[in-house]
Amino acid sequence: MKQNSIMQLKDISIYRSELMGWAILWIMMLHFGFSTIWPLGFIAQYGYAGVDIFMFVSGFGLFFSLDKKTSLWDFYLRRIVRIFPAYYMVGIIASLLIFHDSLFQYLFRYSTIGFWTGGVFNDWYVPSIILLYLFSPFLKRIRIIGQAILAFLLLVVSYLLVDLYEVIDSEHYFLLYRIPAFLYGMICARWFQQEKDMGWYFLILLLCVPIFVWLYPQFHHVYRYKYLSVLFMMPVFICFFALISKYVKILNPVMRRLGQASLEVYLTQGLFFCLIVKYMLIRSDILTIALIILCSVSSYCLHETLQRKRSFYIPSIVAYLFIATCIWYIIKWQPMITPAQSRPVYETMTQYDDTLRIAMYGDSWVGMHPEALPDSAINGSPLLLQTCGRGGIKSGEVYELMFTNRQYLQTPPQYCVVIAGINDAIANVGSHYYCRNYELIIKHLLACNIHPVVIEIPDVDLKNVYLKKPFKDRVCDACRALITTSGMYDISGYRKDLYNYLNEKNLLDSVLYINKDFWNSNGYRNESLYLKDKIHLNKEGYRKLDSCLIRVIEKDMFD
Repeated sequence: MKQNSIMQLKDISIYRSELMGWAILWIMMLHFGFSTIWPLGFIAQYGYAGVDIFMFVSGFGLFFSLDKKTSLWDFYLRRIVRIFPAYYMVGIIASLLIFHDSLFQYLFRYSTIGFWTGGVFNDWYVPSIILLYLFSPFLKRIRIIGQAILAFLLLVVSYLLVDLYEVIDSEHYFLLYRIPAFLYGMICARWFQQEKDMGWYFLILLLCVPIFVWLYPQFHHVYRYKYLSVLFMMPVFICFFALISKYVKILNPVMRRLGQASLEVYLTQGLFFCLIVKYMLIRSDILTIALIILCSVSSYCLHETLQRKRSFYIPSIVAYLFIATCIWYIIKWQPMITPAQSRPVYETMTQYDDTLRIAMYGDSWVGMHPEALPDSAINGSPLLLQTCGRGGIKSGEVYELMFTNRQYLQTPPQYCVVIAGINDAIANVGSHYYCRNYELIIKHLLACNIHPVVIEIPDVDLKNVYLKKPFKDRVCDACRALITTSGMYDISGYRKDLYNYLNEKNLLDSVLYINKDFWNSNGYRNESLYLKDKIHLNKEGYRKLDSCLIRVIEKDMFD
């Protein structure tokens, strides 16, 4: 390796932290208004190129990390411990102050699952760098020519997506076109390991500058796509900042510390930026950046102090296993807490007799209902009651029941009584699930020209149900209540939310809404109406409920 060059490949290794420090400072200049300050504006407006430097330096550093005599597990563990504590801590603040996430949304967002599945996510960079960390051991095994071909193909695809298809998924596109920067960092690290001089590096630089000159006028006017052209200036920027670090060393202590804490700085500046935008805060850009650096470096120093203790790894592993378990359960419970999908309305057959038909759909309250109503007629019209209920089903399954057992609605009846919600509250699926399913039920009945009759969830002894459950099920119920932001077995909350929801959707006037106090204000405490389980009605309870139901229908018919 030549030693008399103004710059050597080893300078990238020596000043790696300084390069990251300059890169994160450049990014902050873009985000915090320096692009409007002359003459800094010209430099600051291209601050997104700082991310290109991050990708390059990451590829360069990971190449040598993978050469260390450590297991692959240790390699991944160090990356996990480095990224996720800071990511989750900043995520807690962002979820509380900006996104107002539930626990489910928080874990979905900051586990990075949301970014890859089209769900909620915080940023594109952390999920992307985690993906590159995951595949870096395999990318390192590829020879230089293979890495170069892969980088070239990705650049061609990135160009075609912009030029021909005008791709709009900018977050995933930001990763796609920057993977070549990561690969180039690995290539330069291999050159350094092989004691190559700067000849190949400068050759790539000389090839990239004309490509930048050709691309820049094409894409500069499109904000998200001008990034691709500036990527080709990355070798120039790497040289520039490496030379500053090498020959202007007075700034190195500050930039080195800033680079070491670059992850914390990146996350914190993103948090500050979102807070300023969301709450329209008056800001002083220089003071804001100073505060970000202070908070980030302090957080980094604390993290490093803890990480140097061997005992830090054990709670970290336990914490990540706990989070992974939570994510697994959330994915498992997702179908349970997701409202039913709307189905097409089916055809009904018109009846020409004077029979008053009443259908009843719901849970075990309907399944255990007597075969007939107390009265056999209303104002001379004979009554026909048809019930379809199953024990243990929730509101979403009641909606599905209207399609799997549709015979009682295709007649059709004049009224359909819906009784559901106790099992929703028992399973803690959340009032959103409950209200949305009721909306689907009501809209379907109205589309079939059937009057919906909604019986409000009564008070039942859910505490007794809870105590009879195994400990594991009780823990799961508590977790679901936390995820869905609903209270544990909070029947009154479900009632209140449904009433308000139907009112907001302008559906309240279209239904006969029977308040639970209208027929039984004391709930399960009125033991004469309930079985011993204090959940289900006895014959007297059904008689009282049906009498109130008939009065409500009769009043509706003749008002």
